[in-house]
Amino acid sequence: MQLISIKELSKRQNISVSQLRKLIKSGLPHFRVKKKILIDEPEFVEWFQKQFRVADAAQNKDFEDKIDQILNQFKSTR
Repeated sequence: MQLISIKELSKRQNISVSQLRKLIKSGLPHFRVKKKILIDEPEFVEWFQKQFRVADAAQNKDFEDKIDQILNQFKSTR
């Protein structure tokens, strides 16, 4: 598990901090250490896929390719 700040996740996933805060309110798994919000990036990606997957195969393929690209970048930084 690699916990990162909401700000770092925002940069890595190209999602605004305010949108991430809305996702947290709607059930995005996270940790709170004092006032700091920490998120496990691979868990975020998995959760995001489950929440927003579209039934259209073409759209799924594009989305999955983007997720694979993100995960490969994440793995290469370890």
